[in-house]
Amino acid sequence: MLRCYLATLALLLFCLSDSHAQSFLRTHGKAIVNEEGDTVLLRGMGLGGWMLQEGYMLQTASFANAQHQIRAKIEELIGPDDTQAFYDAWLANHVR
Repeated sequence: MLRCYLATLALLLFCLSDSHAQSFLRTHGKAIVNEEGDTVLLRGMGLGGWMLQEGYMLQTASFANAQHQIRAKIEELIGPDDTQAFYDAWLANHVR
């Protein structure tokens, strides 16, 4: 019984040792760094309005800022059928 207890304790200590610990990010001043101190850049996007196209996102603010203006410009360029195909593809592929 003591042998089983000691084996379980040894296994538990081995599993909790630092050699198997994941590295965590931390802050160093205003930077986010890994365990080696290398700066880490976190990338991502907010999905709050994930289908909403805005001029500042697409750099079209000077000629089409609101989504309806962007859609109208696309429709002027490629026509209504291809515009609908574009938006169908946008919906299907934007977030995967």
